[in-house]
Amino acid sequence: MQTKQRLDVPLSLKSVSDSGEFEGYGSVFGVKDSHDDVVMSGAFAASLRAWSDRKA
Repeated sequence: MQTKQRLDVPLSLKSVSDSGEFEGYGSVFGVKDSHDDVVMSGAFAASLRAWSDRKA
């Protein structure tokens, strides 16, 4: 059985709708998720770098 945890983490919002809603993705490194996947540190480095390069 999976145990739920609550985490308080820093968050930077780029925009919020008039109703106060926002969309985003979150991930925790080194923790097995509900599909038995574990995201390792650095897993998003290449895609974040490519995204950053497009915005420059």
